[in-house]
Amino acid sequence: MEKAIQYFEDEDYIKAFKAFIEIKDKRDKNHKSALFYLGYCYCHFKKYTDAEQTYLELLNSTKDNDDKAMYLHQISMVKRLKEDYESALHYNQQELSLRKRFYLQAPLEMATLYYETSLIRLLEKKYDLALESVEQALSYANQSLDKMTLGCVCRLYGDIYLALGNKKMCRKYYENSLRSFIITGDDKAIEGIKKRIIKI
Repeated sequence: MEKAIQYFEDEDYIKAFKAFIEIKDKRDKNHKSALFYLGYCYCHFKKYTDAEQTYLELLNSTKDNDDKAMYLHQISMVKRLKEDYESALHYNQQELSLRKRFYLQAPLEMATLYYETSLIRLLEKKYDLALESVEQALSYANQSLDKMTLGCVCRLYGDIYLALGNKKMCRKYYENSLRSFIITGDDKAIEGIKKRIIKI
């Protein structure tokens, strides 16, 4: 399993996919984890139907509400990637409802949930709603103390202001994002946000 995850983290998705398939077929303790990563691999290959079916299989196989919320989040992501924003928002709101009902509202998970909501709204060009959700995401990201999440949320905030034509606010949040990414030491994220800043 560790080798398969390393392939995935190195973005060698073909090798990762093959390794996760082998693990999945063994149906041992790593079966569900392999399926979870396979969903990401399918998304990378733009096989969104396969990704959705994979996460639905996981969703339907668990009674754990925390796991259900996680799989609903993944299905929402897949729907967004398919540009089916109405369905993406449907699953996103199902996740929110589940988290509120069973008090599964840890700051990191809530930040990620509202980040996804805001991104969907941005893609729909519903900028006021995108701003409402990203403000929620920022609040939870700050509570989580997770600098990678905070960097991603600030980057999205900047993207929304860029779409609105507000370059001053866009630069502010991009620079906040850069500061967070520098703390994480994630070179890919750092270079990505630097490119965004240059293009303002």
